[in-house]
Amino acid sequence: MTVEELLARVQRMYASVDAVQEFDMTQLPAIIRQEKDYISVSQDFTGGLSQAEIENLAQALVYNIAHLDAHLRRWAQLNGKDPKRVDKAARAADSLKIIKDLSNSDKHPYPTRDWGHSRLAPSVLNIRRLMRLSTGGEAGSSVAMTFGSGGIPKIMSRGSGSANAVITGEVNDKDGNRLGDLYEIELEAVAVLEKVIAELGMDVEN
Repeated sequence: MTVEELLARVQRMYASVDAVQEFDMTQLPAIIRQEKDYISVSQDFTGGLSQAEIENLAQALVYNIAHLDAHLRRWAQLNGKDPKRVDKAARAADSLKIIKDLSNSDKHPYPTRDWGHSRLAPSVLNIRRLMRLSTGGEAGSSVAMTFGSGGIPKIMSRGSGSANAVITGEVNDKDGNRLGDLYEIELEAVAVLEKVIAELGMDVEN
């Protein structure tokens, strides 16, 4: 495996991250209905995507995250790097183990006999796209949303306040206990892989 082939895999992962996020509010217009006596506004933040399209985008990101460590390991073996760095990170990161299990559960009958890498046999429920308003740690940061002309969401932020629509879902273990938010778990797993990439001495532009 050449560095170019590996970098292409990394960029596929980043492309999948971009695909489950939407920062352009013009792509998320609400549906406005004007009746004789009233006007109604309906917003689901799907931006015209069908449920199947939303689930495909979610699964593509899970897949691209879940299988990158195998390519990193192979590249390390072929290029005089220590593949144990990859193994150590994969064993230690709960987020990555959960993502690998979610990818396997899409391929094989559920649940697996050994409950997977995480031993939790995770599954995802209620995959959807929703709006997230967030503020960072900067003092005085704020964010709010209203609807502007044509039902386009209008974001008003200050400091580190931000807003984006993301595809996510509820990740539960085999007993139905909530493990976390799919989008957040994915970002944590990406961060783990980025650390491994840096430790291998690769220069990756996101």
